[in-house]
Amino acid sequence: MEPQEHPQERMLRGMKILLAEDNEINMEIAEFYLTELGAEVDKTWNGKEAVEKFAGSELGRYDAILMDVMMPVMDGLEATKAIRELEREDAKKIPIIAMTANAFEED
Repeated sequence: MEPQEHPQERMLRGMKILLAEDNEINMEIAEFYLTELGAEVDKTWNGKEAVEKFAGSELGRYDAILMDVMMPVMDGLEATKAIRELEREDAKKIPIIAMTANAFEED
């Protein structure tokens, strides 16, 4: 009998994710889960790297960006704004998902 694959195990199959995270442990965890779900992950360690990686990629390369909010060099909010201001079609519509450890209502 062949093992059955559950749909959630490959729900991100074929997706290309740009991951921006400055914490090594958080990066490892996020990368592990994303790849387990079938995604291809490109890693960046700060917002500036994320903007540069996205800007230098071919049009439509990424399906989504996971962006840590608090990072050195350029934080996730600044990086998101910079990506949205790029003069390329996909920069205006790519999903950019904020990640943060700050779980307080005021954050």
